[in-house]
Amino acid sequence: HFTGGVKAAWVRISNDMGYKNKESGLWVPDLRLSNEFSYHEDVYAGYAQVQGQVGDNHKFELGLRIEHTCVNSRMKEYSFASDSFYNNHYTNLFPFARWDFQWNKNINLGVSYGSRIVRPNYRDLNPSVTMDDKYLYNQGNVSLKPEISHQLELTLMLMNRYRFVFFGAYTYHPITKSYEKTEGKRAWVRPLNLSSDYSYGVRFIGINLHPMPCWTIIANAV
Repeated sequence: HFTGGVKAAWVRISNDMGYKNKESGLWVPDLRLSNEFSYHEDVYAGYAQVQGQVGDNHKFELGLRIEHTCVNSRMKEYSFASDSFYNNHYTNLFPFARWDFQWNKNINLGVSYGSRIVRPNYRDLNPSVTMDDKYLYNQGNVSLKPEISHQLELTLMLMNRYRFVFFGAYTYHPITKSYEKTEGKRAWVRPLNLSSDYSYGVRFIGINLHPMPCWTIIANAV
């Protein structure tokens, strides 16, 4: 069984941030914090997937997705009366593979690998300053890179009720928040990319357990 498709997405965002200070009873624009930001993002993607079976006990699934992203943004800072531009184009491949083997009617084995992308949210990309109060300022980071993660799982299913999953994950450029203390006890909050992140562990899932005739349990543990 074969499937495939294409997808295109276009994003256009414009944000005009204006601050004013009250001086001698009049509101005067604060050019140090006021700015205008525009962001354009185009994503073009295509995917193909094939599913099949070998014999009575082996099932497999293979897939591949390709994405090309074009980012163009412009920042106009009123205090400098000038514009700054940021452009970035990149292409990513995201493979997927899964194999399942039925040992007998009570034991099933499986292994899967997949890769995916998590893009920064648009607020985190906006470099305009947002003042929560006089001590806390928020600012985006137009240079944020998307997270790219890889996951590997080994699955053991017993009697169609008890599932044990041994998993591992590696993420490249995970996004996190940074906090920087400046003068006047003021804190700046900005998103940034770390170098990498990884995790591993075991999950247990019990499905339709019946310790008593009138009691059904679905249990999860990690």
